[in-house]
Order: sequence, then C-alpha cells, then structure tokens
Amino acid sequence: MKHIYVGQTKLRIVLNSQIDLGSCKECEICYQKPNGTEGSFIAHVLDAEKGTIFYDVTSRDELDMSGYWKLWPRIVFEDDRMALGRSTRVFVYDAGD
Repeated sequence: MKHIYVGQTKLRIVLNSQIDLGSCKECEICYQKPNGTEGSFIAHVLDAEKGTIFYDVTSRDELDMSGYWKLWPRIVFEDDRMALGRSTRVFVYDAGD
C-alpha cells in the first residue's frame, strides 16, 4: 500500500528507535497531527535487537486528519531512563484522494 488514509484501520505503524530495546519497560509512538495536536499510541517491541517498535491502528478515529503527521519513538527502560527517537513525517490522505 502506497498511501495512508484518514480513517484507515488496517495499518501497522513501525518505527526504528536505533537502540537496543532489551531492557525496555514501555514504549510509545508519539505523534503531532497537522494542526499541532500531540499525543501517543502505546506501542510494542517488534525486534529488540534492531530497536523496532510498532502500533496497530484499530479505530477509524485514530488517523482523523489529513496532512503531514510527525511520528517518533519514546522508550522508557527498566531503570527509568528515557530515550526519544528521531521524528519522521508521514502524509495522511483524505479518503478518495
């Protein structure tokens, strides 16, 4: 699939944190919507050695706005240290575009 659409639910968001997640306590995919609203999705580790995390979109309300979204990983380790990853921009299209 080449495009992501508003209201899409069959989607897995995968980000690479570029760090070993062997001692990861919690992780999330933070976002900033095109209007500046920020939030996060509770993520899961996909591959600890490679540093990849994922979130499966399940509700039509999650991707609710067209335009460029910023996504970045936030990792909390067992000793409560925290790391943020580099952000990436993803364009979400209106349905029918």
